[in-house]
Amino acid sequence: ISGLFRYCSLKGLPFFPVYAWVGLWTSLFFTLLGLGGSSQLIRYCTRFTDEIFNALLSLNFIYEAVASIKRNFQTADPSNLTTPFVGLAVALTTYRATLSASTFEASKFLNQKIRRFVKNFGPVIIFVAMSALNSLPSFAKFHLQTLTV
Repeated sequence: ISGLFRYCSLKGLPFFPVYAWVGLWTSLFFTLLGLGGSSQLIRYCTRFTDEIFNALLSLNFIYEAVASIKRNFQTADPSNLTTPFVGLAVALTTYRATLSASTFEASKFLNQKIRRFVKNFGPVIIFVAMSALNSLPSFAKFHLQTLTV
């Protein structure tokens, strides 16, 4: 979505009508593919294909996150680098906490059911908690950038 928003911004196009047309055309093509029996091609997709696709998505998210942090440092006032360093700290805290939650199932703390719950839902809970932390008035003074779409 952010790529489409950037494209619309560069070309001076209204975003929501373009987004609606992209959705309509996509649904038309998917309907035609479904009616044409293309779902039988799924047998040629292996786990390797799935892992490659997931890796590409992950690399895209990592690239966008690093680019955002880099942009924070480039646009900051050189005499006051508090905001980019706070943004970096929030990003690294989110990463480290998510990594810890994902590997929590292999630990010996608590019982298996709770460890599995933390592994499955911990990253989402951490993401929501860090987003809520960013919206607190004490963090508002840092003017951390959020998504614009």
